[in-house]
Amino acid sequence: MTSEGMRTPVGSGELVAGGREKGTLRRVTNIEDVLSLVRSGNAKDTVIYTEMGSVTNIAPLIADVRAVLCTVGGPTSHIAIVSRAFGRTCIVGVVMLVDVGEIEGRVVVVEEDGSIHVIES
Repeated sequence: MTSEGMRTPVGSGELVAGGREKGTLRRVTNIEDVLSLVRSGNAKDTVIYTEMGSVTNIAPLIADVRAVLCTVGGPTSHIAIVSRAFGRTCIVGVVMLVDVGEIEGRVVVVEEDGSIHVIES
């Protein structure tokens, strides 16, 4: 157990930008999700999970979120390059061990080894 509480592994991928980060997991599947998160004012405490490889769709969020988790891409992908430019943590090639819907809205920790853990309260 850490000072953050019990942590359960929920996924992993390749860290291509940034480092350890913590925030509330939010799934972004379309532009409506992006706009909703921007309007909510909660983006700065968010780790976004997306299956969209195009940064164009999530560009309004990159400067504000804590981290980006993407199921596609690599070190030279657009999402990795833009995340680095904004100084944001980015993990690509993410494979989740659980359904994202089960942990959406919960606090996750993104580690420098590319692992993703949910913090159990």
